[in-house]
Amino acid sequence: QMGQILDREQRDFSFRLKNIQVTPLKLQQVRVTCPCLQILEAPLDLQLTPGEECLIRGRLDAGKLSAGKFSRLILLEFEGFEPQPVFVSGESVSMLEIEPGSVLDLGTFAGVEVSWTRKVRIRSRFTAEKPLELLEPVADRYFEYELHCQDASEYELTVRPKLPLPQGILRHTMQIPTRGIDRYGPVELRITGTVTGWLLAVRGRILPVDLKQKQADGGYSGEV
Repeated sequence: QMGQILDREQRDFSFRLKNIQVTPLKLQQVRVTCPCLQILEAPLDLQLTPGEECLIRGRLDAGKLSAGKFSRLILLEFEGFEPQPVFVSGESVSMLEIEPGSVLDLGTFAGVEVSWTRKVRIRSRFTAEKPLELLEPVADRYFEYELHCQDASEYELTVRPKLPLPQGILRHTMQIPTRGIDRYGPVELRITGTVTGWLLAVRGRILPVDLKQKQADGGYSGEV
C-alpha cells in the first residue's frame, strides 16, 4: 500500500519474500505488468530454503498513471507453481492544472508557410513555501517553446511550429523539466493533429500560349 503519491512522483518501495513451506522454492523471476512499475533489485533463479528470505526493491512512476486510485500487479514466478501476485496500490494526487489540457489537439491544418502559436496555462497546487519550478523546454525538430512565469504557481507555455511540418498524422510528445520538489518528474504535453500541406493541384502542367494573340501591352496570355 503506497498511500497517496503525487502525480509525476517517483517513489521507491520494497518488500520481503519468505519461504514458509517445508520444501525449497525456486524463484525464477519477478515480473511487472505496467510501465509505471520497475524492479530495481530482485534475485533470478534463487533457491529459497524453508524459512529463508529475500528482498525485492521496486519503483513506482506516478507520471505514467492517471490521477485517482490505482492498483497494479507484480508477479512472482516460482518453478512448479502458478505466478503469485503482489499488488501495488494507492492514490495518485493531481498537483497541476493544465489548460486546455495535457493533450493539445491542433486539428487539421496545412503546416506549410502560415505560422501560428498556441498557449497552455499550467497552475500548480504546491505551496508558496515549497513551490514547483518549471524550466524552459528546449526546442525540438517540430516546435519551439517559450515559458513565462506568471507568478509562483502559474506558468504560460507558448508553442510555435517549425515550418514546414511533415504531412500526415502528427503525434508528438514534449516535456517541461521541473525542479524544487524531490523526485517529481517532468510535465508532459502531447501535441496531435493532421498536417495536410497545401491542398492545391495544377491540372495540366503545360501552358499553351498562342503567339499570334499578342496583348496590347506586348505580352501573351494563357490559361491553366
